[in-house]
Formats: sequence, structure tokens, C-alpha cells
Amino acid sequence: MAAIRGERCPPRAVNFGIAVYTFLVFLAVANLAFYHFQLICSNQTTNEQMKETWASRRNPYDKGCASNFCDILCSNTPDSHLETR
Repeated sequence: MAAIRGERCPPRAVNFGIAVYTFLVFLAVANLAFYHFQLICSNQTTNEQMKETWASRRNPYDKGCASNFCDILCSNTPDSHLETR
């Protein structure tokens, strides 16, 4: 209500608001990072995970968590098959 009357908000309230906002953004980014960490550990795409493609059988592309991370982070990116204009 202070802003409506033309008064300034106390700095502590602004700092608290920024801290809460930052924490909520951190939770969202951490959740996304954890989800992708789980996908890399199982060597799945988002589509495969959502459709539960490998739920009833073994994923033939899964080489273990450490090897999957090495494949993702240390290998060369394959050439694209898309034509550029």
C-alpha cells in the first residue's frame, strides 16, 4: 500500500522480494538440471522418457552413467543433415 500512496518501500522488503524471486528461479533451474542429469545417466531423449520407450525392456544405448556423460560431453557433434539456406 505504501507504493500506492507515493511512499517508498523499505529496502529490506525489496531485498526480501528479490531473494524470494531468486530462490524460485533457482528451484526451477535446478529441477531442469536434475531432470537432464537423469536423462544423460540413462542415455535417453526427452521423448523416449515421456513415452516410456525403455520401461519394459533394456535400453541398448545405455552404457552406464560415467560412459554416457563422457559420450555427451567429450565426443564430437555429428554433422547436421539439415540443409542451410
